[in-house]
Amino acid sequence: MKRNELLVKSTQVVCKEGVVAAGHKLTAKAGVETLERGGNAVDAAVAAQFVAAVAEPAMCGVGGHGFLAVHSAETGEEDIIDWQTKLPQGVHDDMFELEEGVAGVFGWRKVKDNAQSVGYLSAETPATVQAMWETHKRHGRLPWDELVHPAVVLAAEGIPVDSSLERITAASLAELRRYPETARSFLRDGLPLREGNFFTPGDVLVQSDLAGTLSRIAQEGVSGITKGEIPAAIEREMTAHGGIITAQDVADCFPRTHQEPRYTYRGYEYISGGCPVLVEALNILECFDIPSLEPDHPTYRHLMIEAMRRAWMDCLTHMGDPDYMPTPSTGIRSKRFAQERAATIRQKRASCDLEPGDPWLYEPDARLPGDRRARRPDNSPGTSHTTRICTVDRERNMVAVHTSLGLAFGSKVTIPPTGILLGNGIESFDPEPGKANSLAPGKRPLLVVPVVLMFQDGKPFATLSGAGGRRTLGACLHAMVHLVDFGMDMQEAWEVLRLHTELDEVFIDSRMDPALLERLESMGHPIQPVAETLTQPNFGRAVGIIVDEQSGELHAGGDLLPSGAIAGL
Repeated sequence: MKRNELLVKSTQVVCKEGVVAAGHKLTAKAGVETLERGGNAVDAAVAAQFVAAVAEPAMCGVGGHGFLAVHSAETGEEDIIDWQTKLPQGVHDDMFELEEGVAGVFGWRKVKDNAQSVGYLSAETPATVQAMWETHKRHGRLPWDELVHPAVVLAAEGIPVDSSLERITAASLAELRRYPETARSFLRDGLPLREGNFFTPGDVLVQSDLAGTLSRIAQEGVSGITKGEIPAAIEREMTAHGGIITAQDVADCFPRTHQEPRYTYRGYEYISGGCPVLVEALNILECFDIPSLEPDHPTYRHLMIEAMRRAWMDCLTHMGDPDYMPTPSTGIRSKRFAQERAATIRQKRASCDLEPGDPWLYEPDARLPGDRRARRPDNSPGTSHTTRICTVDRERNMVAVHTSLGLAFGSKVTIPPTGILLGNGIESFDPEPGKANSLAPGKRPLLVVPVVLMFQDGKPFATLSGAGGRRTLGACLHAMVHLVDFGMDMQEAWEVLRLHTELDEVFIDSRMDPALLERLESMGHPIQPVAETLTQPNFGRAVGIIVDEQSGELHAGGDLLPSGAIAGL
């Protein structure tokens, strides 16, 4: 297989008893220490999530959102725990003043003063603790307080500032300074904390207020955040600054839990965590003889672009919160619909003039009237403000977690005296009234990022999760094809150079063979080479674990730079 010499290669981690792959070394360490104490994969994921809230404060936290998938070895079934942003009751669809043009990672209409992305109106109702409580209640083994305790200690004693935290704090400096409580929490004299070097010891980030909040949560469980002083403090701060979150919103913000049917890709079963884009893209790719190609063959790259483009367009056109609008959930995931969409792919020519398909034709319910056209989002690579956790234990329970604050440091609003930094989940909704994903009380956003559990012959095969917003879809999609079609190991699956597209431009890792880029351009693809660097992960950061049934080993790998880590037993 052709390998790019510029690519930093890593060796996958191999162990037998259990493994945790995550976005930070302290997160992975907390998870594997939980396994050592007799916890299962769910316990490890919960402990890791709380430590990530301390160790990766720009990426995730108690005030953020996410979703996870669990495979239970005991029951052989899977659960999805979804704590994506639930809009407060005070929201209304014309709450933002719109301006001309588009902005942000979703390509919505511009909002005056960027109020949908930063500040009190962008803030989301915290739900991470509620989700961890529900996950632990369903599948955990160790006592709750034992899982939260490592995060309490870490917040109180402090974390060494690393290059990632220093860099992302510096990039967010102007906005952090606008919110005094956030500046007090994460800056020193208005400047970023610094990583140490050979000559000078680095700074330590102590989060005393957050330590107190986590201690309350450890002792009181979920009521520590849904009742009493914490929701009252959130409402006070919101009321004082024009926000809309109330104590009742916090009390009512519990995750959605459901089971997802297993889908198939060339005989392998998988669940997507509820992501229809992944399912449609894989169904389309299954219509072609990918295994006969090489990872850098122009035909494979062309088919990947075309499958992603169709899956994104169809899902952005037809899908939304099913509690608020009819959605063709069955049709868009059906093999027959994918076959129809695959038939529109021209083998040697890009289809940039693509129109959305009609999954309603494959929906058991009657087709609904109306024409909802795909919005053309801003699919620029952007930056990665999310983190990821995968765990597998000795019984072969599997967990995949995707957890985020939205933008770096979320809304930039920290609630005194709790230390809770609120995510900016309101940004995930269309600020224009009357659209499929417009604002409405209690509504949740369209889920377009996967967490993946895979099965071979009915037995656990792999778990994958990533960071990087919508680019996580491309990372997991590529890895699944690399594992199944090209027979790669987990580390190889992540290291093959990737591309990302949604509707128009195709962002391709600039380290790819120039001849390949020229060939794709000659097909009509609007190619945009993008540099993938340690400081700019333009194609997502992801981790995964393979369960080798024959050897009894666990093989873990991922995009570990600049801050990912794996720990195993």
